[in-house]
Amino acid sequence: MTPTGGGGVEEPATEGSALVIIGVKPDEWSREVLTWSLVNVARPGDRIVALHVLDYSLEGSTSLVSLVRTFDTMLGVYESFCNLKQVDLKLKVFRGKSARKVLVQEVKSS
Repeated sequence: MTPTGGGGVEEPATEGSALVIIGVKPDEWSREVLTWSLVNVARPGDRIVALHVLDYSLEGSTSLVSLVRTFDTMLGVYESFCNLKQVDLKLKVFRGKSARKVLVQEVKSS
């Protein structure tokens, strides 16, 4: 798991592997979706990006640091499973007004 800021450069997926981008929030529903995706979708060699869009109205580095820590704890639960399944799980946090637009932009750039 690696927290990165918006617009980070990703290495292209290796041949036979997939890139799966999952929009997440720090809530139970996102944990369920992430768990389901890791169990049912991810294959060895795949890269899973848990992507969160931070609304522009939530300014301040304190809230960003707190949010990244929350996600780090949330994703830390999956570390052993991802190692066993040989899946690379990363966190990306972007600032934006529309989560949908940021997700689409990330898919197009990957």
